[in-house]
Amino acid sequence: MTTHLIVSKQFLASNPALVRKLLSAHVDITQRINQDKKAAAKVLNEQLNKETGKQLKAEVISKALDNVEFTWDPISASLFKGAEDAHRIGFLRTAPVLTGIYSLGPLDEVLAQKKLPPLKKQ
Repeated sequence: MTTHLIVSKQFLASNPALVRKLLSAHVDITQRINQDKKAAAKVLNEQLNKETGKQLKAEVISKALDNVEFTWDPISASLFKGAEDAHRIGFLRTAPVLTGIYSLGPLDEVLAQKKLPPLKKQ
């Protein structure tokens, strides 16, 4: 499961250190979730209860998380494919221009600092 940190170009240009801190925390928590899904399931269920007043059975969340791997990779190819498909079926009237939609440099910097592999270029 991909999660994203989305900021405007202006915010990124004005706050690069803050964006790197947010990305670093995102990578850290993603690693923690993937390393201890039992603990993540407990936190998730507590949050569900807080938000909705109901919890899921522990085995339901546990089984669901066994089938999910969280990632910090935005898998940019999926956005481009989705946009192409939306245009092909007529949902988007004009071909989307997505040039520059991602700035993956700050994330690659964080990954390098953590001695993690860089994102695969797509």
